[in-house]
Amino acid sequence: LSYARAAQRDFALLRNLARAAPARDGDAAAAVMIAELARDAGAADATSAVRLLVKETVENLRVAAERDLPPDLSERTRGLMTRVERLRQPVLERLAPGVAPRATGPLDEMTIVAEELELFVQDLAAEGFRVREQMGWQVRRAAWTIAAAVAAAILVAICASLLLGEIVARQVHAAADYSDRVASGELQRRVSVHGSTELASLMRSLDRMREAIRLQIGQIEELRLRAERMVDSMLPASVVARLRAGEKHIADARVEATIVFLDLVGFTELSRRFGAAHLVETLDSIFRRLDDAASRHGVEKIKTIGDAYLAAAGVTGDTLPDDAARCAAFALEARDIVRATGADLGYPLDVR
Repeated sequence: LSYARAAQRDFALLRNLARAAPARDGDAAAAVMIAELARDAGAADATSAVRLLVKETVENLRVAAERDLPPDLSERTRGLMTRVERLRQPVLERLAPGVAPRATGPLDEMTIVAEELELFVQDLAAEGFRVREQMGWQVRRAAWTIAAAVAAAILVAICASLLLGEIVARQVHAAADYSDRVASGELQRRVSVHGSTELASLMRSLDRMREAIRLQIGQIEELRLRAERMVDSMLPASVVARLRAGEKHIADARVEATIVFLDLVGFTELSRRFGAAHLVETLDSIFRRLDDAASRHGVEKIKTIGDAYLAAAGVTGDTLPDDAARCAAFALEARDIVRATGADLGYPLDVR
């Protein structure tokens, strides 16, 4: 899933680069934007950036396809790789100097590919959720298997203890109590064993088994929580809830919806004046305040794209008569938030 997300980010940058092609030669603003996008891609110029972004997008998709995906997802990944490869030359021609009018064909195709990438990432997230559920069942089954093995070993020990006297009997009872605690999930308690008898060795083995189980369960839980946080950060909360409820293919039709797209004005110039850490902190502060404003107005945040913010009403929930009014109120408050942040920084920031 992380490789697929990386491919989606690289392709989004490639798409922005294609969109930035000037409408006519000598367009200084377009040239500056193209240079900035090339730097974001880690390239010296637009041509190098296009080749690098196509290569990285295809490579990330290739690595994702090698991760034991279901056949349908693997086939979709290979199809996306082929389509991205075919876009290299049309995008280079669109950015070449002296080309007028600029061809729109690559942009239309790139829009389709971007939408298919988004659906692919959603389906991949759903597949990851299914795999996590399956892993949870395997862990529970393994725990019961281990508990059954421990119980069997204790039964053998109890039979032997009948011949070893009262001291061995007490140790057996202690081992039984300890194994019951392990089987019931009490994995933090250690046991102190002295002596070199077979029963003492068994108790030490049980303790080592308990510690191994505790560590493995902790690692699995950490991976599960990390995967859930990743899914929560990528998808709207309503979509995540439906995925966890068992839906596999989420596609809703809306007759009406209201979309708010906010683009920070002046942020590019601000990035030249501040260090990377301060810049990221400022952008995070703005987006957090926008999240709060969206929640107050009943508007759903969809995603952030660089220094842009996308929100909507009536997309994942019911369409309401005041969707447009709430979105407009949110947009006005967003403008005030951005301007206030610019005033605090001593730099004019605005929102478009």
